[in-house]
Amino acid sequence: NLEMAAKLFLLGMEVAPKDTLTTFYAGIVSNQIENFDDAEKAFAQYIDVAGGVDAVAYYQLAAYAKKREDIKGSIEWLKKGIAATQDKDLQGELINVYINNDMLDDAIGDLKKLVEVDPTNTNNMLNLGILYDNQGNKEMALATYSKVLEIDPLNYDCNFNMAVFHFNEAVKIKKEVDAMSMAEYREGGKEIEVKVCERFNESKPFFDACMEVKPEDPSLIESVTNLTNVLAQCNN
Repeated sequence: NLEMAAKLFLLGMEVAPKDTLTTFYAGIVSNQIENFDDAEKAFAQYIDVAGGVDAVAYYQLAAYAKKREDIKGSIEWLKKGIAATQDKDLQGELINVYINNDMLDDAIGDLKKLVEVDPTNTNNMLNLGILYDNQGNKEMALATYSKVLEIDPLNYDCNFNMAVFHFNEAVKIKKEVDAMSMAEYREGGKEIEVKVCERFNESKPFFDACMEVKPEDPSLIESVTNLTNVLAQCNN
């Protein structure tokens, strides 16, 4: 009987406002029965009064704010949650909110500050690199990814991003060759094809590092298979 459970948890929350268990479950159950106003009130009390730090509460409060189109409020809850928990899901959601609302400059500014405060936090650094990538700032993205790999050489996400970057750059150059006329190809096509193969080869060490970490990842297996086939053509 979730409605009765919610009613009793909400009542208990009034009796013991600093009890983390009561306030948290008042939020959980109220949210489950879609009583979002009481859920928001309970989660806010769980954090602000009871001192709770479960990432779920911050995530839900950010979601309620976003649903009201209060993007600033959503970002504030996510930032508070990240500061309190360092939760990866909260960090990912913050980036999503920034990207979906065309706020890349704000996102980059925030993450740069976090990286300055803790230059060993590879999560923040990786997310900063991803934002540079989304912004089209490839040079800064690569520089940031490289810093992540200096600290954590087997960081799967970073190695995968680096591998995909080099692979995609090779594909772009290859399209130039494919679009050449026969006369243009005779003039300089072979030299460009060499650059294409070099670029494909540059992605291989990063894919190899990924294979050390998640050799059974389907998307990785597909990417590595494609690269193997391409490199086989290069060596013919």
